[in-house]
Amino acid sequence: MQCLFASNVTRTNLYSEYEIILADEPTGALDSKIGEEIMKVFLKLNNQGKTVIIVTHDERVAQMCGRTIHIKDGVVQ
Repeated sequence: MQCLFASNVTRTNLYSEYEIILADEPTGALDSKIGEEIMKVFLKLNNQGKTVIIVTHDERVAQMCGRTIHIKDGVVQ
């Protein structure tokens, strides 16, 4: 299995051979329009059967995801 770790998607090529994509705040340093485009890429990859794990503090990004897990003070809520 190959994994892609993306701390900043704008600097990372997303190739279809990756089965798992881990993205830590992928839209954090982007304007809202570019952030939405990045999320569209993630959603497309997920619809193609890829696992996309996104860590975010942005509720708008979280709402675009099919599943959310909230962590507070180190505890899964």
